[in-house]
Amino acid sequence: MSFTKQQLHESLSVLCDHLNRCKRNPVIHGDEDLGITHTGRLLESGHLMVITDDWYYVTQPGHTDDPTDWYKAYWFFIAAYLDFKYKDGWTLGSDATLLFRSAGGVIPEQLTVRSSEAKNSVLALPFGLQLLEVWGELPDTLERDQRFGVSLFPLDWALLTASPGFYRQHPMEARTCVAMIGDVNKLSSLAASEGFRNGAVRVSGALQSMGNPWYADAIKGRLGYEPGEKAENPFAEAVKVPQTKTAIESRLRLMWMTMRDEVLYWKGLILPSPRDLSIAEIMTMTDRIFVRDTVNSLGIDGYKVNEQLAAKVRNGWDADTHAKESEMVDACAAQGYANAFGIVVSDLLSSLTGGCDTTMIVDKVSQWHQWLTGPSFRAGVMLWGALNRPYRDSQCYVRRSKHIPVESVDVEEAVDMLLHLMSNEPDAVVRAVLGHLLLVYIHPFMEGNGQIARFLMNCQLVAGGYAWTVIPADLAEEYDEALEKACTELDISMFTKLILAQAAESVRELR
Repeated sequence: MSFTKQQLHESLSVLCDHLNRCKRNPVIHGDEDLGITHTGRLLESGHLMVITDDWYYVTQPGHTDDPTDWYKAYWFFIAAYLDFKYKDGWTLGSDATLLFRSAGGVIPEQLTVRSSEAKNSVLALPFGLQLLEVWGELPDTLERDQRFGVSLFPLDWALLTASPGFYRQHPMEARTCVAMIGDVNKLSSLAASEGFRNGAVRVSGALQSMGNPWYADAIKGRLGYEPGEKAENPFAEAVKVPQTKTAIESRLRLMWMTMRDEVLYWKGLILPSPRDLSIAEIMTMTDRIFVRDTVNSLGIDGYKVNEQLAAKVRNGWDADTHAKESEMVDACAAQGYANAFGIVVSDLLSSLTGGCDTTMIVDKVSQWHQWLTGPSFRAGVMLWGALNRPYRDSQCYVRRSKHIPVESVDVEEAVDMLLHLMSNEPDAVVRAVLGHLLLVYIHPFMEGNGQIARFLMNCQLVAGGYAWTVIPADLAEEYDEALEKACTELDISMFTKLILAQAAESVRELR
């Protein structure tokens, strides 16, 4: 198909109108949504990519090998495709429902869905993903995820019908979901009426191992257990987790609990002993490190800022007044970083001289972000930045990542939980590494999360007697891989070793 620039512009306008009507849902079905002509032009120009027959997702030309736009579209496609095929008669399987509900946010390699009309088939999806459609009866009541429209088993039903091995294969997700049980009598009644005795025994054992014997006894009583008789723990070990209404609180708590020993292990192998740093030493150190930190921290995020530009913004050079249009993005980023760096150091020094507890400094991240993004926002080169709200109010995504950050309505609660975890953690290195990781995991802002996380990390390191640590921009690929592994596989070893190796090098340079 051949077309002119004007014709392509017309097709893009039709696409934009469709996206606005559909609340930015990036999935297109068939030729009906846009029309045969417009669909053909957008496919040929690279603005649409094929998912499967008659299903497409919106992307950008030249992004053929980049899965980011597909990951953005993934759950929207799952909901739209299965609604079209089965109407309301489908749901994620029990295990998949629990994984989805547990605030993990990971796009699965292989997703199993269930329908009474399914014919046990496998659908190949872009970038090696698979959708398994299996036959199975459904409960009378299903629930819908508000973010993407995905159909789910009710929590109680999913817990009672989860596979026997789910608890050991996915302990964090299982504990997160068990911790959300609100009405144990309702769960017990469901188990009795539907004959889910084995599942109820596993849930009872899970509750007992998580420090909730009252709920466990209530289930056992309904199942006819003798007083004092114990249900077997379905997990490999006992871990106490309080009951909560939302998944993100339990998940962050469990991530911290399970990851801190790994950090302490590598700390003992990699880091030298800390020492007391005077306020004068900290001021000298942060002044000397500013230029290198600016160049590398912004470089990790793709900005092109050299030492000369970093030095100029520190000395008051104003991007909005002096930068050329072609330099504006990088110049505004540098100016914002300089502004934020100064505020971060001031907050750090205040915490060390009685202004506040350093463990509570995560409460400052929203203010840091205002300073960081202010110049870019005012110059119009960033749409999301210094707004009159502390955190993002819409969904965000991370380039090439299978991890979808926390839902916007849960961000404030997630940051509050991070504040709680850090304020109760005695080890500065654990606070530095896990505070950095979990802030990126939450992704409270649309832009600048990595820079803010590295600020938070350095506040904890310096407060603990270590040097301000620069992550070199030439390690960006390794750094991103380590973060991805930690967020999607819960394997923090690569991330911890990378951070602590750079921290150890910074300590040696300081001495």
